[in-house]
Amino acid sequence: MPALGLKVRIKRCLYLPRFVNKRMIILRSGGLGDFILTIPILSQALALYEEVLLYARPCHSSLLKDALPSIRTMDLDADLSRIGEWLPGADVVTFWSDQEWREELEEGGARNLYFPSPRPKEGPHVTEAMFANLEWSWRKEFSHRPWLGDHWTEGRSCLWIHPGSGSPAKNNPFSLFEDCACRWLAAEPANEVVFSFGEADEEVRNHFRIAALCEDQRVREISFSNPSSFRNELAGRGAVFIGNDSGPGHLSASIGIPTKVLFRASDPAIWRPLGPRVKIYDSFSEVSKIL
Repeated sequence: MPALGLKVRIKRCLYLPRFVNKRMIILRSGGLGDFILTIPILSQALALYEEVLLYARPCHSSLLKDALPSIRTMDLDADLSRIGEWLPGADVVTFWSDQEWREELEEGGARNLYFPSPRPKEGPHVTEAMFANLEWSWRKEFSHRPWLGDHWTEGRSCLWIHPGSGSPAKNNPFSLFEDCACRWLAAEPANEVVFSFGEADEEVRNHFRIAALCEDQRVREISFSNPSSFRNELAGRGAVFIGNDSGPGHLSASIGIPTKVLFRASDPAIWRPLGPRVKIYDSFSEVSKIL
């Protein structure tokens, strides 16, 4: 939900509206995976509009610096009160759909309003559904495009494992990831493994720290809170990424890393990562089929 009182702030703007022939404003809250799956919308908007404004978390919008530098980014929390400056004549894409918010945008002068579903219960893929909501054509190749650039090169030796996610229900047993790591290390003496953890992965991290493989000098633990630093590290050394349905998995796919995602509680037909080297597995897959 938007901040309360936004209507008052829009009505009291003491400036002349800034008119652009075609402006789109996109408001994207949610987690890292939600943001990554919205990048095709941002890319297409740049092709159709003279100006694109994105309201999002700065830690997410910073990922666009190289791939989509023309997008004007705003802090979803700090800058939302200024949205009235840009609304007149603009098309707006927002994942908040309550009536009060709709009325505020209309009274602020928005031209067309679009409300894609943030949590669809059935297919098509969530990003394809966003395109349909905007009445844009979805092309099959969009599913396989590295939306943040192709940063993978062959010959790398680092297996990257992210055994957590934003929801415990999505997490596969840690033993599965441990077995993947052991299989990778046994394949070549020069192979190494990185286990990464986010802020919500404390329980999974504890399983990792008591595992016997922690004693192997070729195994490294990385904690991160900034998606850009995660992206840079993974892009520079990742040979293969393995994880649950999670934001890091979507980020890995979007930069071209071979990404193997194990779905447990969510539907891959809706939430499959977009990228050129993505493979999907269910939670009962054998390690020999994954690696």
